[in-house]
Amino acid sequence: MGNKKNNDIRSGSEYEHRVYENALMALDRARSKRRSYMKYGPLVIIGSAVLFLSLMFVTELKVEFLILWIATILYSIGLMIRAEYSYYRMSELLMIPAEDEESEILNKVRADLNNLRSYVEKQNHTKAETVTGDGSSDPDSNQTDGSAPSDKDDKAGGTDK
Repeated sequence: MGNKKNNDIRSGSEYEHRVYENALMALDRARSKRRSYMKYGPLVIIGSAVLFLSLMFVTELKVEFLILWIATILYSIGLMIRAEYSYYRMSELLMIPAEDEESEILNKVRADLNNLRSYVEKQNHTKAETVTGDGSSDPDSNQTDGSAPSDKDDKAGGTDK
């Protein structure tokens, strides 16, 4: 009898796991639909504007094409809003942070800046450890970048004042 209870628990956890996997698949479908609507939605709006405006100027059915154009714009915007909201709501229900292309780009930029910062710090550290010909470890003593001489060079006889 205790064995049957274990099977019920196991089947219940398996059921929950399958439900969660199905929800993740639905989230992936919503994400792909959202991306395609965000990619092609503005193109549909611009294409409909070009099409209906050209038909308005060519034919005498100006009001009808204007109404169709406005309806097409509203429908396209409605689809984009619905896709965005359904993705947001599903990610909120599954407690998965919603992805934004802007946040992905910002994360990549931050990672690149951190890599650059660590590279510059490494180069500065290596340059500071470099021993010059007189045994000092002064990073300003080897000026190969064409920058202005420092005060130390002026005192050493670089210029007469």
